[in-house]
Amino acid sequence: MSADDLTNEFQHMVVALYVGYRALLQGETPVACTFVSNTTGKVIAVGSNDTNGSLNGTRHAEFVAIEQVMNEKIPFSKRDDLQYIKDVFNDITVYVTVEPCIMCALALRQLGINRVVFGCANERFGGNGTVLLVNKDDIGPDREYLSYGGILRTEAVQLLRNFYIQENESAPEPQIKRNKDLERKAYPINLAYDKYLLRHQFIEYYGESRIRFWNQPVDAEITPVEGKQYSVTQLIQGKSGNIIRQKLYGDDKKKSEVECKQFALMFYGIDEMGKVNFESRIITLEEPDPKRRKKH
Repeated sequence: MSADDLTNEFQHMVVALYVGYRALLQGETPVACTFVSNTTGKVIAVGSNDTNGSLNGTRHAEFVAIEQVMNEKIPFSKRDDLQYIKDVFNDITVYVTVEPCIMCALALRQLGINRVVFGCANERFGGNGTVLLVNKDDIGPDREYLSYGGILRTEAVQLLRNFYIQENESAPEPQIKRNKDLERKAYPINLAYDKYLLRHQFIEYYGESRIRFWNQPVDAEITPVEGKQYSVTQLIQGKSGNIIRQKLYGDDKKKSEVECKQFALMFYGIDEMGKVNFESRIITLEEPDPKRRKKH
């Protein structure tokens, strides 16, 4: 991957976004992550918020994925070998739809995670630069990691908006008001990237062509390839669709294709200037068929 082509990063993030969508269907805040091996490029763990279902405020997406890695990649005989654990996590890039909170950012650092890529900023609790720079503060330079943001940023915001317009939280299945306050609603201005990265770090990851984003907030989105439009529908096809089928559905290809299509239709496209294309049609989750409701 060249610095100017972020397609691979967007494809990994769209998987995290889809995991968040599935959490939304369960009434959870739609924040989710994928843990990807830097060696193989494969998704080795996924996590989404489980605070409502578990009644445990610490069950953030990153902690759910960390637990999965510990259970599947760390032999029981190595559970006390801190260097072995750090070596495993040092091979991982975390793709998370919302910037890790301070708690999660610190946990990832203590585990020796390699890097973090996030979608939208966490304005209240962001631990990777928005509120605190936990990933690069002075608690120990040997454990710091770089963090990059703005990948599928508006889509992450849009997914959160779907959660906040839900109604009847006690209903057996989520009900969402169609398009309420979503159509043509302005998005927060893009990140001030110099809060998160030095100039050379920004260029190394995002490419020289996007340098205008670095030192001032820009009312546009970073696209996978500079000057080319994109949509979630495009990103979810091919490689990302295969990842979802393998990790979340096994061999149930038909179900994955149906749900992926429904998911993709929830988002506006982004045009070649990085602007939200409000001319593209979106849907929000339909109210469930009364005949399919679970019995009380």
